[in-house]
Amino acid sequence: MPDLSQIQLFAAAMVAGVIALSLWRGRLDLLGWTWIAFCLSAASSLVMRSLGESAGPVGFVLLAPASATCGVAWLLARAMFRGARPFDWPHIAIVAVIAAVNLAPSGAFGEMLGNLQNLLASAVIVLTLWEAARGWPQLQSSAEKRMRGFYLAVTAAAVLVAVVWLREPAGPAWLDDAVETSALIAVTITAALCVWFRRRHPISVGTDQPASSNTARALDPEIRHLGARLDSVVRTEALFLNGDLKVADLAQTLQAPEYKVTRAITGALGAANFNQYINRYRVDCARRLMAEDPGRSILAVAFDSGFASLGPFNRAFKAITGQTPRAYRASLDASAVKNVANA
Repeated sequence: MPDLSQIQLFAAAMVAGVIALSLWRGRLDLLGWTWIAFCLSAASSLVMRSLGESAGPVGFVLLAPASATCGVAWLLARAMFRGARPFDWPHIAIVAVIAAVNLAPSGAFGEMLGNLQNLLASAVIVLTLWEAARGWPQLQSSAEKRMRGFYLAVTAAAVLVAVVWLREPAGPAWLDDAVETSALIAVTITAALCVWFRRRHPISVGTDQPASSNTARALDPEIRHLGARLDSVVRTEALFLNGDLKVADLAQTLQAPEYKVTRAITGALGAANFNQYINRYRVDCARRLMAEDPGRSILAVAFDSGFASLGPFNRAFKAITGQTPRAYRASLDASAVKNVANA
């Protein structure tokens, strides 16, 4: 019968195979790369557990990715359960800090960093569970609820067993290792199933709701990949700020036929049409501008967020937020006054 170290190495090899398969298939979007990062962290942790004190230089190389497992799990949860731009550089920086702390030298400073790591790791574990539970009352898809419920149940059980139950009272070392390894494998398998589900039921941009299951099934991988490329280009290059932007412009940028770009917008990205998709980004930009500069005029906000005139801006803003721009800015002012009064 194989011992625990052999099981850990076998599990690590299986996870490495998943990474290789994902890279071989190519066309990776943000969810795909985040999934690979999680698999790398999980495999590193399993190898370190298997090698133990005999890891030597290999253990030092694997220490950072292994330490980042809970942080990368948080990023993966955000990528699975959020729409456009699920995480940014500040989120990645938090995970990098968690990963790098174990590389610090021992001593008082190292102990202080260790306490910081424990605090951040505990926080991201809670946030990982929150990502799956966030917006639960608004979910309309029973399949989405089942998937999130499954993710929550397995992940919460793994955390409870591996982080809480095994700590007090402490059991034999081999039992701790076996249970924590089982918890990690269970979470990895659960994440794999949820990523597979998300590929077939993508999140609609701007809503954090899954797209229609019929639409998702009808999409071929090329359209899903084109939708991911399109959304990345529109967001990172801020193309929505161009008031004259058209589908043809996006098609030229992506070197793709217009009909495929339109299909990616209405299918993979879950928007009713091109204007609705672009206006989501424009309205988000307008809300940021009003929060950053309350004195800026509504007309200036409209132009600076990519709208060509005030009428379409007012209509799009109310359709997305349920408020007119003026009412929204007034609510920001009221909130600021309330915060000052409570200070």
